Amino acid sequence: MAISQMVGASIKRREDPRLVTGTGSYVDDLPQTAIVHMVVVRSTDPHARIAGIDTSRAKEADGVIAVFTGKELLSEFGAPLPVTDCFVPTKKYPKHYPLAIDKVRYVGEPVAIVLASSLSAAQDAAERVEVRYESLPPVVDIEKAIEKGAPVLHDEVGSNLSYDVKFAAGDIEAAFRDAEVKITQRLIQQRLIPIAVEPRGVVADYRTWARKLTIWSSTQIPHFVKVWAAVILGIPESDVRVVAPEVGGGFGSKIRVYPEEILTALASRRLGRPVKWIEDRGENTKATHHGRSQIWDVEIAAKRDGTVLGIRPTQWLDLGAYCSQFGTFQVLGMLVAQGAYKMKAF
Repeated sequence: MAISQMVGASIKRREDPRLVTGTGSYVDDLPQTAIVHMVVVRSTDPHARIAGIDTSRAKEADGVIAVFTGKELLSEFGAPLPVTDCFVPTKKYPKHYPLAIDKVRYVGEPVAIVLASSLSAAQDAAERVEVRYESLPPVVDIEKAIEKGAPVLHDEVGSNLSYDVKFAAGDIEAAFRDAEVKITQRLIQQRLIPIAVEPRGVVADYRTWARKLTIWSSTQIPHFVKVWAAVILGIPESDVRVVAPEVGGGFGSKIRVYPEEILTALASRRLGRPVKWIEDRGENTKATHHGRSQIWDVEIAAKRDGTVLGIRPTQWLDLGAYCSQFGTFQVLGMLVAQGAYKMKAF
């Protein structure tokens, strides 16, 4: 049997030269002809009903090809955006469409898209889109969000609680009953914004004559984008190809299917031309997934010699305005909360 030349060997990295010499290929570097530029109009209100959207002035602007709102595209969404299953028996997942329909639930939520022959034309026209909001009380604190009488983000869910689940192994009550030392501590992990050198970007090209869709995206999960683009657009998965050029950094923020990946594809299918969207830094801080934002109330039962008998943590997790894919990792985090310590109950 042949012996592997890879295991235990020092393998020289192959990707570094093109990255450090500036010869890597990113989404914004892709050559395209007859490209249409997309700009996203985003909510300026953290929680509000959409009283109306006037796109007439934007449509009259120079270079504008089309302007679409959520209600205009709703019939073309075969499914909402995905959430990652948190592997819990009781859970409530609100529907999350690429464009807000009747209500916005965070600053930066997409409410309309402007498509134009140049980026500057699309940006100028986007400023002409007039959105009327009926402001509602925002929800920005984990614990206050589940208090009685708190503003509810999703009426169809009935509360701001997505799931409440308990995991147990061993006799935790006995561990605390036998403990010589008990420690209680609250650990707060701040919310953070991943700032990659390269922001997100998408180019979508739907070839009408072949009914084939190609998406170039700075994503960390091209296979998931492929699956969900097919599901949401209602086309066979075999007709969708997703290419991930240089990602340009992600820190986990590009491990999700974003509205813009669907919107560029849908716009390309509508117009019969390739559509391009490149995130600016302001959008990056508002519309790219944030991370962390959780509270842990931890109780530890131990002996005086340092032996840990058991741990009883309670985790409060901020999933954002919708149930993001972030939730799965945190459920798994709870299951390994004991870390490297050997204990009989947790």
